[in-house]
Amino acid sequence: MEIRGDDTSVEYLSSNSTNGNVECMDLNDYKVKVESSMMRNKEEIRRLKEENLELSTLVDHLCEEVVRSMADEDKLKEDLALSKRREEELERELEEVKVLMAKMTSSTKKLDHMLGVGRKSSDKRGLGYIDDKDASSTSKMLTV
Repeated sequence: MEIRGDDTSVEYLSSNSTNGNVECMDLNDYKVKVESSMMRNKEEIRRLKEENLELSTLVDHLCEEVVRSMADEDKLKEDLALSKRREEELERELEEVKVLMAKMTSSTKKLDHMLGVGRKSSDKRGLGYIDDKDASSTSKMLTV
């Protein structure tokens, strides 16, 4: 292998083992290929830089989205804790109301029993019932 050069061109010589011919390549052809390769590489570098910029922008956007999502998650956790506390309070209140209702039901039954003891079945007097005889005497008492 041998490289020779002068002002206008450099020839690359290689020997061919089968026929002894020497293949030459003009420096201008080599220069065109190198420049073409360099242009493709520059274009690829430019494209990769643009892609890198787009991906960096996307990463920044996704990081902001993660921060917003984490803030939303914290807010939802606080809301959930508040809702659980409120649920517990309402359950306690419901139990208190159930106990109160049971007491009222029991008291009402006992009162009905007490009112019904010793009363005749035809006797309609009781809570909320006004007999005509009682109403006339009551009205007389009110006017006196």
